[in-house]
Amino acid sequence: MDPNLPTRVVQFVCEFWPVPSAMLRPETRLDEDLGMTGDDAVEFLDAFAGAFEVDLTGIEFHKHFTPECFPILFWPKGLKDEMKDLGKYPVTIGHLIDLASAKRWLCPPYHSSKKWPPLPPGGVWDQELDGIPGPKTDTSTS
Repeated sequence: MDPNLPTRVVQFVCEFWPVPSAMLRPETRLDEDLGMTGDDAVEFLDAFAGAFEVDLTGIEFHKHFTPECFPILFWPKGLKDEMKDLGKYPVTIGHLIDLASAKRWLCPPYHSSKKWPPLPPGGVWDQELDGIPGPKTDTSTS
């Protein structure tokens, strides 16, 4: 990994979103901590993908970012089920660094506790969530 990549990612976030770089840590969440939601998050991810040549194929936006008009008083049919995972897979600064390094979308790790856990080391995400099948096991007996 490029040793300047974390600095470049933080600088990119600061140029896109009005936040001082001293406020950003690897565990800083784009939605919950910075308030980047809806169209702003879409525009950010598009710009980020272009700047760092990241393929975002496979991203499920509703798992990571709040819609622009949230909270919705009258939930359209099916939206409540679609939004059930909101906030459970937050995109963080550390995750952005891993994306920029991998050059492709990786689902962030699951987060369900109220206290934010430390992020895993770069690139160590749940492979099943990322769509990578687990190792094959031979169940035949010879």
